[in-house]
Amino acid sequence: MNDSTIAVVGGTGALGQPVVRRLLEEGYAARLLIRNEEKARQMWGTRVSHVVGDVESDEAVRRAVAGASGVHISLSGGANPESRERIEHRGTARIAQCAREEGWAGSPISPACTSATPQPCRGPTEGSMALKRRFARAVCPTRFSGRHTSWTPSHDRSGEAAQWSSGPSRIRCTWVAATDFAAMVARSFAGGHEVDGSFHVHGPEGLTMHTALSTYCELLSPGTQVATMPLFMMRAINRLFMGGKLSRELEIVRLLNEIGEVGDSQPTSIVFGEPKTTLRAWCLARRDEQRGITERHARLGRSERR
Repeated sequence: MNDSTIAVVGGTGALGQPVVRRLLEEGYAARLLIRNEEKARQMWGTRVSHVVGDVESDEAVRRAVAGASGVHISLSGGANPESRERIEHRGTARIAQCAREEGWAGSPISPACTSATPQPCRGPTEGSMALKRRFARAVCPTRFSGRHTSWTPSHDRSGEAAQWSSGPSRIRCTWVAATDFAAMVARSFAGGHEVDGSFHVHGPEGLTMHTALSTYCELLSPGTQVATMPLFMMRAINRLFMGGKLSRELEIVRLLNEIGEVGDSQPTSIVFGEPKTTLRAWCLARRDEQRGITERHARLGRSERR
């Protein structure tokens, strides 16, 4: 148990929620910078404090980080490159700058980043990644980088993620459970070890996208077929019929096709522990959870009919 306060920016998102939950379990107090106060209250009740505002406001950011012993950043600017630059990259820089102005000296700042690529920037996603890395190197002592920090509830929305797979099947990626990632973030705020630098986060197993989605469907969406199509065709569908919703994901697939997964995760495992949750284990736990909810609803319905 400790009395340290950690500021969390993005604490209502798919990655931010597990981080906040783990921090509370470890005995930290959490202070969230939020835009939607009602959503935060429904999600967290009185377990966290919050500051209403966003990362484009110096005043809101300063209030969020004031007196905190560390900050975790888990931002998403969506598919629009300009929005990503404004929210994720310049927002991260603003948070770190305000923290410095508050007199922080070596306090942990742990943004979740997409991992570095050795290739030159040739597109909007790659350019924004490079910008984010420059900001991170300049202002953030501890940086977690991973191409696929996944297996969060976002994969369950309308079943969309479980119905398509693009890119060649030979590319193997490692996938990280959000709860494992959250545990590593919490350890970064504990004393007793040096945490300056970038830490690549890789999951416990390498799976192709097709294998991963097939496993997901087998366990959580029986009967759903995984269709594989060329990347150029998926890009056309995304542009013509999906309003660009998958632009960012498809750009990451393109990068993976070109350079694969990069970075050495061994130093990360030594300092922060090793992610151990496999996709199959995650799916089975999720299935048990869903069955439990269904059974509780059924019991409640029977009680009401009596």
